[in-house]
Amino acid sequence: MTYKVVGETSFIHLNKQLRPFLLANFIGIMDVKKIGLLFNVLVICLAHVCSHAQQTQDEQSELFEILITSGLRTQGLDKQPSSTTVQTQQDIQDAGADHFESLIYNTPNLSFAGESSRPRYFQLRGIGERTEYIGSPNASIGVIVDDIDFTGLGSIGGLLDAKQVEVLHGPQGTRYGVNALAGLINISTNDPTPEPEYHFESSAGDDGLFAFSAVANGALSRENNINYRIAASQHQQDGFRDNLFLGRDDTNGIDETYFRSKFQWLGNQGTSAKFTFLHADLDNGFDALSRDNSFQTLTNRPGEDDLQTDAAALKLQHSFNRFDLISNTAYADTDSDYLLDADLVFPGFYPFAPDFDVFINYQKNRKTYSQEFRLLSNPSSRLFRGRTDWVAGIYTFGLDEKSQSNNAFPIVTTSDYQTRSFSVFGQLDTRLTDSLILTTGLRSEYYQAKYRDSINLNFSPDDLFWSGQVALTYQLNDKNNFFTSASRGYKAAGFNTFANPNFPTDLREYDAEFLNSFEIGWRHQHPQLGLSSNVSMFYMQRKDMQLSQVIGLDDGSFIIYQDNLDRANSYGIEWDLRWQFHNNWNLDASLGLLQSEFVNYRFAENFLGEIDLSGRDLPHAPNYQYHLGLEYRNPNGFFARAEINGVDDLFISNTNNLKLDAYELVNARIGFEKDNWSVYLWGKNIFDKEYATRGYFLANDPTLSDPRLFLRFGDRRQIGITLRYDF
Repeated sequence: MTYKVVGETSFIHLNKQLRPFLLANFIGIMDVKKIGLLFNVLVICLAHVCSHAQQTQDEQSELFEILITSGLRTQGLDKQPSSTTVQTQQDIQDAGADHFESLIYNTPNLSFAGESSRPRYFQLRGIGERTEYIGSPNASIGVIVDDIDFTGLGSIGGLLDAKQVEVLHGPQGTRYGVNALAGLINISTNDPTPEPEYHFESSAGDDGLFAFSAVANGALSRENNINYRIAASQHQQDGFRDNLFLGRDDTNGIDETYFRSKFQWLGNQGTSAKFTFLHADLDNGFDALSRDNSFQTLTNRPGEDDLQTDAAALKLQHSFNRFDLISNTAYADTDSDYLLDADLVFPGFYPFAPDFDVFINYQKNRKTYSQEFRLLSNPSSRLFRGRTDWVAGIYTFGLDEKSQSNNAFPIVTTSDYQTRSFSVFGQLDTRLTDSLILTTGLRSEYYQAKYRDSINLNFSPDDLFWSGQVALTYQLNDKNNFFTSASRGYKAAGFNTFANPNFPTDLREYDAEFLNSFEIGWRHQHPQLGLSSNVSMFYMQRKDMQLSQVIGLDDGSFIIYQDNLDRANSYGIEWDLRWQFHNNWNLDASLGLLQSEFVNYRFAENFLGEIDLSGRDLPHAPNYQYHLGLEYRNPNGFFARAEINGVDDLFISNTNNLKLDAYELVNARIGFEKDNWSVYLWGKNIFDKEYATRGYFLANDPTLSDPRLFLRFGDRRQIGITLRYDF
């Protein structure tokens, strides 16, 4: 494994040539061999489909309509006026995905920072957090699971009994306000049905893997139309690390338990109620870093990444004569414990400082609750001569978080953090012509935060935000839709809460961030050819962007804190394709191209001088990311799938010019499927590629004088077998 250092050290000015045209830039960053590989595969597939061009239409598989449920109104994917990536239940099962982590590579311009055992923070189009942060936990990308807000807790994203995963790219201010500056991840699971249904699945494999899940579904009372669905899962594995000091191979392990129950009542006259309860217990280790950037660690205090949550949601719907009413109520109580052995070694490793033992520990209890009332028009209440559908609603959200932190200094702080927000929102969908729809949405949100801690820091910012979207959708014919949109999002102001008294007072608070986004896209569906393609181009402007800075204090220590930068821009292309080019063959592909840049950004690092990052890419914003999957399913039961995922090199931070290498991962899966059972042999990272998902440039020795790059590697090759049984 190698890593790139731009310039002589990480703090030397990055010389970057400006590229005037988007196409020229993207061609320049793509590896010729990778382009050739993709081109050859597509040519082979095209030749194959041409050889079967005489097949009749009824021999072709028709595309099913994908419905997007995370918007203000449920609508088909082909009607979405923004870039949206969807993974269906069949996609999830065919990929063998048990956590959202496995689907990240399938989503254009979505990346993650390997800060924890599971991806907790995400970067979409180069925007998003990369680290655990104490203070005001304002996330850039929303995470919703079954109508419950888990924003900032992405590790909760298990795919037990998942029905669909939707990733909405760009600001979702009209729908979700302050929690969706850069986009939204929405995971929805299967609802109860009256038909008896039972599933069981179990897996075993390398790295001590053992996993199972079970689902039971049916009618609780047919007479009263009450149905239930219960699902549970357990996942354990060792974590691909050997702790030489402790003599253990499970200090980086995964131990996750999920339980979900749903009850649904379908009444008369368009009335329904659905109750969801979720319990998750993630007892994971985090011992992924070593001084020599290997898979062998020396920590005496292995890290932890624990999360336990109990959450519930109640959704009520009723159809009145002139509108529909939807009420969503949600509550979550979550405990998390994050521990990192920051020195990465055991006491006594340094003979001149035998008692040196530094760790970082954050313990939190977070309670969230939300209530939304939404009114949706029906055909009898459309506005403007029956051409305009409308949605109107109110939303309130509260968060209470109690924390205890030890941030590598001998001062332990406890804190209380609260946020309250109240929003009103509305959306109009106006059919200007039979083919042209104008969508206008607006949201106004009052946001208030309160913070106090054991070192007498107190903050109480409040603000009134507005966001919205204007979009046009044009249906050229039954196969082609075009859209263009302009949207605005925001992220609340925050504060830095370090216990160190030398931290400057004027840097304690930072301002809100705003994002303006512009998109144009084309969606093509051709059921006769089994083809679906979505492509969009975007341009985004960030104002007062929040980002990490480093400051050296008078006592010789350094602190990473949040501050505002005047401006940053990004633009790119997102494309995904599904193609059943033969009765038994399917091709799925995606491509994300991204160019991002800081505008007038000079970073003042006070012991190695100033560096100018103007025009440089944002951190964790790879210039390209691609996915290519090929799948074969025969009526006799044989199944095979192979996929390759690629990610360009990327900068690890906005405080240095260090980079992680580009990499490609290959996964494969073969199996046999019958009416009620199936068995699969699978491999992840089958060529055992060594790749890094996170990098830190820091000095963690007793003298704080030996800064070096520490890498967090992704998982090694894993081979396993999965058995699924339905009855």
